[in-house]
Amino acid sequence: MIEIPASHHVISFFTNEDVGTEILHTEEQKVAIHYESKRLLDFCRGRYCAHQCLKQVGMTSPILKETSGAPKWPIGMTGSISHSQHLAGAILASHQIYQTIGLDIETIGRVQPDLWDLFFTSDEIKLLSSANNAESEFLSTLFFSMKETFYKMQYQLTKSFIDFHDCEVILSGNEYYIKPLIQMPKTMSNGSHYKMDFQRWKNEVICYSMIEHEGHRPEINQA
Repeated sequence: MIEIPASHHVISFFTNEDVGTEILHTEEQKVAIHYESKRLLDFCRGRYCAHQCLKQVGMTSPILKETSGAPKWPIGMTGSISHSQHLAGAILASHQIYQTIGLDIETIGRVQPDLWDLFFTSDEIKLLSSANNAESEFLSTLFFSMKETFYKMQYQLTKSFIDFHDCEVILSGNEYYIKPLIQMPKTMSNGSHYKMDFQRWKNEVICYSMIEHEGHRPEINQA
């Protein structure tokens, strides 16, 4: 369905199938015991994808929740879970390779122009406004997803909440980056920009990003 390039050294799994509580570990069922039907379906789909990732590295651990609500990954692993109405996915990697990773899935068309001021900077809005309707519909979803991905990625390290206007999407050549517009906490690797990768599947955008332990950042392509 969706494959993240092997060069990223991560494991991923995605599904658009409905799954029930039978796929959950007992501990996970206790977490979700009071969830209403839609939230429960999203939780089950996400945990199912995460379980499939863990199986590929020989693990069968339940994935519980941090106090913040973020997934609590087994020791030695870092990961991220996301879902939209039509698709769920998880991404997993060894802590020996990555400090943190982030994943976000969004349905194209949900971020309408009347919401742009809430999520985007003036420079981002200028870029979106210069595109035709179909392009702006895709790009607004992509920009939103990249910011969500960055938030998830940085939170695992900083435990800090940031606003949509605290970072900005920049385009360099054919590559996208997130540039923080605020001073990030010291637990975040020093870097002026963070590369964002994405794929499109049907009407969904899948965005993901990683930070290596060495704090390596790809040089921005100036072409």
